[in-house]
Amino acid sequence: MKLFTGSNIHKKIVITLSIALWCLALGVIGKFIYVYGLLGSDFTPDYMAAFFFRRGLSIYDPTMPIITLEQIGIGGIPNYHPPFTALIYLPFSYLPYQVASWLWSALIVLLYVCFLLGLKKTLNLSSRWNMLVAPLLFLWYPFLFNVGTTQASLIIVYLIFIAWKAVRHSEKTWVAGACLAFASFFKLFPMIFCIYFVLTKQWRNLLSFSVVFIIGIASVLHTMGIETVVYYISKIIPEQSDIFCTLPLNVSITGTFSPLLRDNFFVDPLFNSPEILKIIIGILFLSLLIPSCWVVCRLSNRRKEESFLLFVPLMQLLSPISWAHMFLINLLVIFYLLKMRDELPSLSGKLLSVCLLLFSFPDVLFFKWAYSFSEGSTISPWIFILSRFGVLGLLLLWGVTYNLLLERSRKS
Repeated sequence: MKLFTGSNIHKKIVITLSIALWCLALGVIGKFIYVYGLLGSDFTPDYMAAFFFRRGLSIYDPTMPIITLEQIGIGGIPNYHPPFTALIYLPFSYLPYQVASWLWSALIVLLYVCFLLGLKKTLNLSSRWNMLVAPLLFLWYPFLFNVGTTQASLIIVYLIFIAWKAVRHSEKTWVAGACLAFASFFKLFPMIFCIYFVLTKQWRNLLSFSVVFIIGIASVLHTMGIETVVYYISKIIPEQSDIFCTLPLNVSITGTFSPLLRDNFFVDPLFNSPEILKIIIGILFLSLLIPSCWVVCRLSNRRKEESFLLFVPLMQLLSPISWAHMFLINLLVIFYLLKMRDELPSLSGKLLSVCLLLFSFPDVLFFKWAYSFSEGSTISPWIFILSRFGVLGLLLLWGVTYNLLLERSRKS
């Protein structure tokens, strides 16, 4: 009798490797949660905005960084997030900062678990993926980036996923709009799905989006006053765009061309011409938006769930500010398309694998390395161009999804 067959050895290797990866993932995640709870992160201004709100102060008070240092001993940054987020983070502001940060991080990890389990169940993914793919997804750069920054992106990701599931099951026609409206309270870019609702004639979803969003605005007006909303629209949004649109970590179209065509603090521009920059961005926006709308219109109300997926990479490309931690939502598009690979051109499966690799590029580490070798405070535009892996991945993902919808429209 053979005690060790080839299949048994292979299985033991896979199990051992899986256990090692899970241990590594848990260790890295635990360290990130603990360390950034002590050092501060993007959770800090949201926590302090709720803290200011409780004391009747403006959530955009310019003294917030100073008071943050006095209150919790961490150097703070100004609050650039929409007003409604202060209400969402309000319960956490009653807890000590470190406890609140760790609790928020635990919530983020839990949502990621729910998102991955939801993907597996909804797309009927093979149970074998649990062994190696699942722990690797917990070591995936966009997820670790999200945990390190304690961003709310995973809440947005999960809400978009629930919205897509609702669209897929037409009997829940109002849920998608409500979820996307709530996601827009954290960041404004999910509002692009309103265009999708119009193109696919999902009027109930458009109505539910409008109702929930209006309720949110009314809540802000009632609790904070119209001055807060006006200040956010007139001051915070322009200031945020001016600061972050040239930040090298910005993976949108705007974030790709702004550092190259206007003066900034991060990258040596090729030349300074804001007028040409606006023209280029405008052309690229229309080059992506018009074909997207056209192909969705051709499909009319057929294949709504696939039309929805086209707007996922489009949302990230057209948003003035987009970060790598939002790449997590692209797992929905990639895994769905991989399940449909028999209906895609042979090259599409390879392109989707390339997308995953491009989204895995650790841009934070890359730019730390690039700036360490820079003689001044800025880096070469050519080094910056070489770092645009995330944007390329979004364009590829949009292209593969668009090609699928185009083939659907030709056959219908």
